[in-house]
Amino acid sequence: MKKGNFIQIALWALLMSSWAMAQEGVAFMTAIKGNVTVTDAKGKAKPATSSIKLLDGDKITTDAKGSVNIMYYTGKEIILGANKTHVVATKKEDNSFLSSLYGTLSGLMWGDASNSSMAGATRAWAGDANRSITAIYPSETKVLDTEPGFEWADHRATPGKDYTISLSSEISDFKYEINVSGVTQVTYPKTAPKLKNDEKYVWTVKDAKGTEVSPKAKFSLITPEDRELLDSDIKEVFKVCNNDNTNPQWYLLTAALYRDYGLMKQAESSIRSLIAVKPEMAQAHIMLATLYKETGRLEEAKAEEEIARNLSAAKK
Repeated sequence: MKKGNFIQIALWALLMSSWAMAQEGVAFMTAIKGNVTVTDAKGKAKPATSSIKLLDGDKITTDAKGSVNIMYYTGKEIILGANKTHVVATKKEDNSFLSSLYGTLSGLMWGDASNSSMAGATRAWAGDANRSITAIYPSETKVLDTEPGFEWADHRATPGKDYTISLSSEISDFKYEINVSGVTQVTYPKTAPKLKNDEKYVWTVKDAKGTEVSPKAKFSLITPEDRELLDSDIKEVFKVCNNDNTNPQWYLLTAALYRDYGLMKQAESSIRSLIAVKPEMAQAHIMLATLYKETGRLEEAKAEEEIARNLSAAKK
């Protein structure tokens, strides 16, 4: 390839990459009340909704009875009262670590992240027609504990009392069963064979007759190397959040971080904490719905999407 052609292609790729990043969105809106307008960089105006991805250069305007909260992916929040204007502006993020987290957040907030994990959705749809028990956790995830807790839901008209958790490996001949009575959750026993971080595990729930009544769910343990990296990244996020782990920025960034490491339970916990401090944030419920889809929990995903729709509709 000629040098000139290579340079042209490289410049074109860089240009397309920059354009794609610009379209990802950098902020979103919550608590929209009254008449709020979004005007893009080309001067095209439209009514504000929580489903709009705010791009760099977008202008948000409120009228005499309007108000809106604008949340950047960085966690920065702008609260606009009546007759106010805010132009969305974000500096280019030189920190590749943060850029990656913002990209993950964008996928979670707009429901795009679930496309990267079809296993959970496939597992859910495959058994949705006639399943009677759902294996909730762990499902399509990595776990931090060598003795994880198992949780399931019994959808039968008359829920059972006795269950058996059947655990096996996709790699070795490992098999283990845990008998449970009267509850729908159990912790892996300390006396059981130690789970290994180089294995890939599958588990199902059996009923009192020994029949499998849940779709298969998969998980693996986080490796020591990833655990070390995670601890380092958590410290980095803590610094970014000015050593405050009680604000929306912390919950947003840690949700993305845990999601990147495949730690769905921890990601869910961060999103739930975000909802607790920002109950009006429709996109937080979308994030939770996206996470549920990735892990095969369709019923819960639908419920969260309904909450998001109701919040988006409540503008007055």
